[in-house]
Amino acid sequence: MKASEQEKQLIKNCLSGDESAWKELYRRYYRLVKYIVSSPKWDFPPALHKDLIQEVFLRLVKGGLEKFQSQGTLSSYIGRITKNVCITELRKRLKACLVDLPNPDSLLSPKIDGPEHSFEKKQVGLYLARAFKKLDDRCRQFIISFYSDEMPYQDIAKRFGTTVSNVGVSLKRCLKKLRQLYCQLTGGTS
Repeated sequence: MKASEQEKQLIKNCLSGDESAWKELYRRYYRLVKYIVSSPKWDFPPALHKDLIQEVFLRLVKGGLEKFQSQGTLSSYIGRITKNVCITELRKRLKACLVDLPNPDSLLSPKIDGPEHSFEKKQVGLYLARAFKKLDDRCRQFIISFYSDEMPYQDIAKRFGTTVSNVGVSLKRCLKKLRQLYCQLTGGTS
């Protein structure tokens, strides 16, 4: 489906700097962006939703709208940008957890690196490394491929001989297993 004449005109007005057009764009697509960002599949805390919504519209203002190709609808384009923002946030969050975990075996040693690492962060890293190590190899590789190697779903699907739609399902299951293992080790609940 192609962009309607109304959408094309709205884009043209936004790109010409019409503030009321930007407000209209925000009004029309805010609910769509909020719906995607607050989806349970991302598992983002509600406090983060506003920041992610803001990031989506900021990307549109900073050139994302100029890249729109009118072969599709504006709503599908904004939806894609929103999903990309969510994926970027997921990767950032996992990298923050794994930043001290390049090699799980090295973290399992009793050696403490120094005062710049807080005790609590070290403990989280140790538990996360242990939980990650307990995952089956396929789950570890799925998580590494997506979050560390930043491979798109299509490449992961080829690597594992599965469908693109199954990659998301598999990642979600693997992350759930990781969360459960982490909670078992720490005595928390998943």
